[in-house]
Amino acid sequence: MVKNFKVIHGPNLNLLGKREVGIYGGESMEEINSEVAEEAESLNVIVEFYQSNYEGELVTFIQMCRDKVDGILFNAGAYTHYSIALRDAISAVQVPTLEAHISNVYQRESFRHTSVIAPVCVGQICGFGSHSYILGLRGLIETKLPSRSIYIMDTKKMTSKKKKYMVISGPNLNLLGTRKTSIYGEYSLEDIHNELHLHASGFNVLVECEQFNNEGKIIDCLQKAPGEFNGLIINAGALAHYSYALRSAIGATLLPCIEVFISNVYAREEFRHRSVIAPVCVGVISGLGKKGYLLALEALINLTGV
Repeated sequence: MVKNFKVIHGPNLNLLGKREVGIYGGESMEEINSEVAEEAESLNVIVEFYQSNYEGELVTFIQMCRDKVDGILFNAGAYTHYSIALRDAISAVQVPTLEAHISNVYQRESFRHTSVIAPVCVGQICGFGSHSYILGLRGLIETKLPSRSIYIMDTKKMTSKKKKYMVISGPNLNLLGTRKTSIYGEYSLEDIHNELHLHASGFNVLVECEQFNNEGKIIDCLQKAPGEFNGLIINAGALAHYSYALRSAIGATLLPCIEVFISNVYAREEFRHRSVIAPVCVGVISGLGKKGYLLALEALINLTGV
């Protein structure tokens, strides 16, 4: 049976393309929907779209999704930050829901740094422009990601020198597969690295993967990255929540950096809800397990080109 997904846009997203294009980009909501529909067709799934400026209508629509859809991709707009009614609706229908944002909300006003719906979503993707929707759809689909992506790969644009990306995992991530498997999964960090190398080969790019328990070693690694790498993926583990030294090091590289969390940190202890490095990253992907690393790689390729 073909899987069915809903893409829901919240208030003011019908003004995309006209509204603060420096933040939200020049594409209209209809153009984004068309791109997502094309991607859905390539992945052999059905996707339907809905937009409303009214909180109650969004609540009702989410309720109607119960037992009828396989997943919801939801950009709740400003309601993200205060609508307990939407949070309750998502929780009640028990449909896997992924929160998406066009901008990196952690680079904006402080009130946007809190999402009341994130704890009842499977995860969050933000900061990749309209591409956040494409990544979100792929994140919801429980299938192996294809090694090549029709919306990125163009062999005419390939250069003789391959792009190279650094992937850094922080403290305790070397224990993946043995540490709290109900939260982090049963796969090891080596499994993630192997899949990253395989995925990278499909795009004709290179990845170099490192893991450090020591904050200083991560900083040393970041300081050597400019000129050698075209972008960074970092799962800083616990350091994400307090290491301003790491934040400064990431900012100093002047390289696009994507923050990844394996678990949905917004559904866990309160201290994990805040990342001090998110404001210096281009975007954040959380809650999608090892697939988050693969989607981050695709996002970097989309940002930097191949």
